[in-house]
Amino acid sequence: MERGTEHTGNFVGFVSRDGDYLFELIKVQGVKFSHATEGHVALHAGFFVGILLVGAYGAGELMKALFGPDPAAWRPAWQKAKPYLVNAAACLAASLVNPYTYHLHVHMVTYLRDEYQSHHVLEYLSINFNHPLAVFFEVMLALGAAAAVWNVAHRRFTEPLLIIVWAHGALLAARNIPIYTLTAAPIVCAAIEEWLARAPELQVAAWLRKAAGRFRQMAAETAEIEAMGRWHLASVAGVALVAALLFAPHPPKKFRSEFDPKSYPSAAIEVLRGDPSARVFTFDQWGDYLIWRLYPQMKVFIDGRFDFYGSDFENKYIDVQNAKYNWEEILRSFDVNTVLMPPSTGLASTLKESRRWRVVYDDGVAVVFRLNGSKGGEAISATGNGGRTGRDREVTKTEERDQGITDKRSKT
Repeated sequence: MERGTEHTGNFVGFVSRDGDYLFELIKVQGVKFSHATEGHVALHAGFFVGILLVGAYGAGELMKALFGPDPAAWRPAWQKAKPYLVNAAACLAASLVNPYTYHLHVHMVTYLRDEYQSHHVLEYLSINFNHPLAVFFEVMLALGAAAAVWNVAHRRFTEPLLIIVWAHGALLAARNIPIYTLTAAPIVCAAIEEWLARAPELQVAAWLRKAAGRFRQMAAETAEIEAMGRWHLASVAGVALVAALLFAPHPPKKFRSEFDPKSYPSAAIEVLRGDPSARVFTFDQWGDYLIWRLYPQMKVFIDGRFDFYGSDFENKYIDVQNAKYNWEEILRSFDVNTVLMPPSTGLASTLKESRRWRVVYDDGVAVVFRLNGSKGGEAISATGNGGRTGRDREVTKTEERDQGITDKRSKT
């Protein structure tokens, strides 16, 4: 199950090695955007990310004293850790100032511990290392591990703590990979800089020392060039061009603020709007779309806000979507009389074979089924040829009996 094409924008904070400043880019809410948005923005509570990051710096200072040889190091370590820990505690206390008080935190913990999310929701699944892009994550994991070992060897514990926590999170759920990457990148860069600086002293091949020296020289020259003041006219021109395309009266298709009609049931909306009493079953992403287009007249079975439904209801949703033996019983218990699905899904194929459901609309992107006896006109199709031939002619025909799949009980 996919909850849309998204990017979770939880930003992170870092401190200098001497602890002089704390640079925070902590976004209170992570934002996800659909790949074809028209006001489609979802917010995820990410405040706890900032609290963990700030607290990690305090814990790192205390770990220096914990693993250090000097018992007297505790007092100065506490003095360095105290501002971070107090800040983290204050942020946690401030997060309680919301209409739901601590119930928001309980809800969040309950949601994250719900096994349904880790088994069915794409962004909560572990990354597939067979994916072509997984190699970049693997490189960052290896560099992060090397940087963590390097920092531990130099009795710096904040950086390893951050890498361990977020590497673990990234391996558990793909949605945490951006947080790990943003957290690990500056730590890895600082470690590489130290490695390059020490390369001339290391007992390694001469070509490695020479390559490291050339790289440092090139970096120094680049830094001098980048320090020069200049007008970034190319960037300004690029932003101006994109803005002109976005606000043009008739922008190109890629720049239109609309849902892709090849991926969303935009053409089926008028059919659904014709029956305000319809109780619609569709999959979660299309449920979001229907709410946006038809709220408050139309009611849907489910949408992408899984944290409000509970695993019992969500499992019923999966049973219907997979056309399990009890799919009709579940739809009947919720008085569902309309089903909207892509024609390629298993549920759509099952409904086409059922005498209790009929097709009232089919455009190749979405098929609208109505329960026999409920309101609905004649079948409308954009895939047939004058009502005589084509895919629609085959899929809308009614059989005298249901196929076994609609009546048979599971044998397992």
